[in-house]
Amino acid sequence: MVHWWLMKLFMGKKGKKKKNVLLFKVDFNKAFDLINWEFLDSNMKAMGFGDKWRCWINGVKQGDPLSQFLFIIEMEGLSVAMRAACDRGVFHSLKIPHDAPLISHLLYVDEVLFLGQWSEQNIKSLARILHCFHVFSGLKVNFNKSRVFGIGVNMQEVSRFARPLGCEPATLPFTYLGPSLSEYEI
Repeated sequence: MVHWWLMKLFMGKKGKKKKNVLLFKVDFNKAFDLINWEFLDSNMKAMGFGDKWRCWINGVKQGDPLSQFLFIIEMEGLSVAMRAACDRGVFHSLKIPHDAPLISHLLYVDEVLFLGQWSEQNIKSLARILHCFHVFSGLKVNFNKSRVFGIGVNMQEVSRFARPLGCEPATLPFTYLGPSLSEYEI
């Protein structure tokens, strides 16, 4: 299902490609090990969890099945930051055809994919957002395993954008949530 949405996102009418697209596939260092409990508690409070629920999670150990759900709540902070960046024009997201909502990121547990218009402003904004998220949440991007992709962009340009982040430029295909997404599909 996700791959169908991505194809719709990148294709224009009659199979013609839309404008150039930035994809930034992010890998977090030790994602489940580095949860900042104060940040998590703040997110849970903002989401309407009561004191009793929030006290229960303090005893959750690494490897507990509940830890993945807590990580998702932690990642909600990143999602809120991305929505705010889009609302303020700091990050320019993509529009799926037929008046669907704008899309700037896909989060599924620790699989994160940022999507936006190809621009230097967008890549710099993502770097700042991810740095701030690290400061507040404790979760740090592993730039050695993260990749920048450009759809409709030459590899030299992709390399130029990836270099300041300290990550590798990459070409399609790539995998997201299992299946591979290739240029042919896009």
